[in-house]
Amino acid sequence: MSERIAPSTSGELLDIVDQYGDPTGRSLGKAAIHAQGLRHRDTHAWITNGREVLQQQRRWDKSIMPGAWDISVGGHVAAGESYLDAAVRETQEELGLDLSAERFARIGMVAAQLSFPGWERPHNIVGDNFVVYEPGLRLNDLELQEEEALRARWYPIDQLERDLLSPETRHLHAPQPVALYTLGIAGMRGVAASA
Repeated sequence: MSERIAPSTSGELLDIVDQYGDPTGRSLGKAAIHAQGLRHRDTHAWITNGREVLQQQRRWDKSIMPGAWDISVGGHVAAGESYLDAAVRETQEELGLDLSAERFARIGMVAAQLSFPGWERPHNIVGDNFVVYEPGLRLNDLELQEEEALRARWYPIDQLERDLLSPETRHLHAPQPVALYTLGIAGMRGVAASA
């Protein structure tokens, strides 16, 4: 039997997971999960036109990576939700794109512990990643979620890869784990090549 505890100020309920991303049977509110540094799930969708990746700039008031140019879509996986369902939901919420689950090509998982200024404990996550190939997508097609993103841009995949290799340009992008960027770049190239 699963144990679901949601402090009144926590908001979103998240599953506590093992190192493989499998739920342990316990769920807590997002605030409590973060405060205790407990392992939980997130998901990313890398949207590409084949040459570029869609990036969104996070709002400056976000507690995680404020103001950073980040992956196309990212968010927590709610308690009881699948990684894929969360990716589809987050894509609709953050970008206003209603895409079927079949459009999301799974490229793999990354586990990480990230340190953020002002956080006492690391952000302890296991994330699953998906690529969406959208060769005809225009920025005008997006309806950005006001609470999440300031703006969006297309950014060359080759340039992103070069930026991440240099300390002088690494800061131009969200401080995500190198393994996550490596997976996303390879996944976007692979999906585009097979399209």
